[in-house]
Amino acid sequence: MAYLIISHPRHYRHTELSHIPGIWTRDWTLWTEGVDYLIAKGTGKFSKGRECSPYAYEQAPSWSPSKGSARTPSRATMKAVGHDLTNFLDWCEARAVDWREIGYRDLIQHYQGDMQAGKWNQRQRGVPLASSTINRRILFVCDFLSFAAHKGYRGPFEVEYLTVLDPRQKRSFTKSRDGKVRQHPRDLRIPTIEEAAHWLEALKNERGRTPNLMAKSAIGIALRAEELLLLRADQVPAMPERDVRTVAMRVCYGAKGGRDPHDPEKKGKPRDVRVSVKLLAELHGYMSGHRKLCLKRFRDRNPGKSLPKELFLSKHTGRPLSYSRFYALWRSVELPFNGFSPHVARHMWACYTLVEKIREEVELSTGVDGPLRGVAANMHETLIQTYILPQLGHVDEKTSQMYLRWVVDLFDMTSPRESWWDFLNE
Repeated sequence: MAYLIISHPRHYRHTELSHIPGIWTRDWTLWTEGVDYLIAKGTGKFSKGRECSPYAYEQAPSWSPSKGSARTPSRATMKAVGHDLTNFLDWCEARAVDWREIGYRDLIQHYQGDMQAGKWNQRQRGVPLASSTINRRILFVCDFLSFAAHKGYRGPFEVEYLTVLDPRQKRSFTKSRDGKVRQHPRDLRIPTIEEAAHWLEALKNERGRTPNLMAKSAIGIALRAEELLLLRADQVPAMPERDVRTVAMRVCYGAKGGRDPHDPEKKGKPRDVRVSVKLLAELHGYMSGHRKLCLKRFRDRNPGKSLPKELFLSKHTGRPLSYSRFYALWRSVELPFNGFSPHVARHMWACYTLVEKIREEVELSTGVDGPLRGVAANMHETLIQTYILPQLGHVDEKTSQMYLRWVVDLFDMTSPRESWWDFLNE
């Protein structure tokens, strides 16, 4: 079994290598080749299977908008890469495979095959991993093996690619890795409104106000887990003076893109998201009541220390919740289905928002004939660009198609409520 060790952000000085983890083998020997790769990747010297130009990582700052500059990955990214390499090293040990000898086809057939079949899932044995998880692991492993071949740590390693039509530019072609796991649009599992409402109620009754409101915000605002954990109280907008349905809120802490790996505040690319007025009222109620009790607990336990800026705080310590604690609370009551996560909550927001916007468009239009499923297929791309992309931060072509398939299937089965968010507040 391999071990990943990364310094805590409160306990290290910000240096060029402070965000890079280390990997040790089961006998506590430093995995030199793996660490060499992590250092090269973490300092921007190796990326996407090739060595970067020295000018890119020595002359251009990490925040440079220049197309040729290399952006050094964040601490969170390097931690994810380290975990994926550790998982691969564990698999090699369990299957008696030498990573210096394995080829691309064997990697796809055996390592990827075991993850697809549920034979290599360290949390739920027998359960296949999500397509996105498998593809991410294979991506980083291939990058490491390409690096190892480049440095002479192993023999040649070639990733196989196919030439496919670029979904973003319909008339041009691009390369796509051969053997990539595809997620069928029908594989997208979204909880029903009733399932989500029941789960939120159980979370509130058994775990309290903070976990309930964090989960409700994940569903109602579609923030990433890290964005939710780092959301500050002063970022919550004031209640509107006029009658509106939503208000804008700017998020940046924990956001992807434009992040300095040495920034302890994890400030990323800002974007404006829409928050329903009903949810906003709950957030204000939380700040004026429960959060003040949490701050009192923090002051009692940490006299003289600065109060935390984060919005959501633990009722036990008054401190912001860690990701592991948040995820443990998320799963502490019966989930709507296995695999329901904060990331799936973002898909849930997108799908139900599309349903609501399609119904609004139909009601405002005149002379619209035919079933709603046909209308959804015709207008979904415009709605994705107008409403979904600004909120989520990005939506690629495959994800957009999954949303469309889910919405079309829903209109085939039932006529959904006009406002799904109102139902969660009943």
